[in-house]
Amino acid sequence: MTRALGISGAIALVALATPAQGQFIGFERDDLESGYDLLRFCSQADGDSRPICGAYLEGVARALEQGGTVCLAADVETRDIYTTVMHFIQLNRVRDREDSQVLIADALEDAFPCAG
Repeated sequence: MTRALGISGAIALVALATPAQGQFIGFERDDLESGYDLLRFCSQADGDSRPICGAYLEGVARALEQGGTVCLAADVETRDIYTTVMHFIQLNRVRDREDSQVLIADALEDAFPCAG
């Protein structure tokens, strides 16, 4: 039997998977704390941040999917998740100081809702 974790559970899973201190594969945890931080980090021109950002967003998306709060179609790719989240944050700049994981969840729930 599958039990939905909900957004809080999914965010907790991602938080547990994210190191509390120090550097992790090229970025600090604080680089992704707010929507503003996430947008800034993921939009860096150096090219190194985009794959890291995509992997992070994919991890959050899969945790939300596992928790039953988003339903990703089989053909949804990391770039779709990336584009969806970045577009959502850009359109909702008034919220860009909120926790990035909440904004990611809101973006993905809007774009990839589960039926019923």
